[in-house]
Amino acid sequence: MICVKTIKALFDQQAASSYLASDVGSPEFEVLFHAWMNMMAASDISPEVVERMRKAYANDVGVLAPAKTVSIIKSGGFDLPVQFFQAGLIHAWLSKRAGTMSPNQAMHAAKY
Repeated sequence: MICVKTIKALFDQQAASSYLASDVGSPEFEVLFHAWMNMMAASDISPEVVERMRKAYANDVGVLAPAKTVSIIKSGGFDLPVQFFQAGLIHAWLSKRAGTMSPNQAMHAAKY
């Protein structure tokens, strides 16, 4: 059984977050954007709305290339951001604060 102290130690040291991520000028973005819009097609979105969304994603929404997102995470004091999930344009990363214990070390330390 994991005690509350162990759980707190794990959450104090790790962070998980998700973002819209893609290089909006890349061929990969076009593939992902097309798939994203197809998923929304059940809502009967007009071509005009799709075009407005494309412009918004390129100009107004904070869609960053994955490498830029990783750079921002690292600059925030976290080590080795690892992408652990992707669904369309949504990417999620897991990382831990720089200079902190690993989850195993934290669990061991919390026992004592």
